[in-house]
Amino acid sequence: MTHVRMSIRMDMWKTVAASGLALVLLASACGTNGSNGDEATLDLRAAVEHTMTAESFHVGSVQMLEGTESSMETDYVAPDRFSSRGPGRARVTTIVVGRDRYISEPEDIAEPEEVKRFFEAKLPCAVTLEEYLVPSLATLREVENVSRLGGTYSFNIDAFADGARGTAQIEDGRLVSLSLHFTAPVYGGEVVDERYTFSGYGAPRSIEPPPRSRVVDDHRFGDLRILDHNGRPLPCP
Repeated sequence: MTHVRMSIRMDMWKTVAASGLALVLLASACGTNGSNGDEATLDLRAAVEHTMTAESFHVGSVQMLEGTESSMETDYVAPDRFSSRGPGRARVTTIVVGRDRYISEPEDIAEPEEVKRFFEAKLPCAVTLEEYLVPSLATLREVENVSRLGGTYSFNIDAFADGARGTAQIEDGRLVSLSLHFTAPVYGGEVVDERYTFSGYGAPRSIEPPPRSRVVDDHRFGDLRILDHNGRPLPCP
């Protein structure tokens, strides 16, 4: 996470609960164990590519927006299956399988887990990892001028959003953490801080739609458009 952003993700952060994420950005520097230019850039690009092509993993995400922090936990199975819990105190469950999205009743008002109802909304096309969950990933595939200090990679990604900057850490050739700081019109021009952690690469995960008996016809969340990070609709590929 130019780079597409799904309005589905906006719903999760903005209509179900207050948005928000905490960020700790480490300044880029040169020095002992430091690296700048081609080597660090190629290392980060390769790690992003290996992350985006992984069969499955878990993502913990935290966002800080307008002074409000919100968190979400998501399991991902390539190419287009997601199961998320959060954000905020409502703690809804969102399941995405291809074009089908299901949003549960919030935990604070729902029936017990085994009878929780889900509301269905169709997407115009199947979503990808960067569209649904980590919008900067596609841009980071072509990031330039990365610097490294110890195990921390620092970068600017104006192609994602004006003034966007961040840090990343890599283990075994894949991302284990990613932090971003940017301003985007889709958030009303507010400063946004985001932090992601990646774990459980390749672990077996089963993500299936909820039982039809628990899916209701009330499409209260509506059908969703695809938006870029400036809030403009984009056509399906």
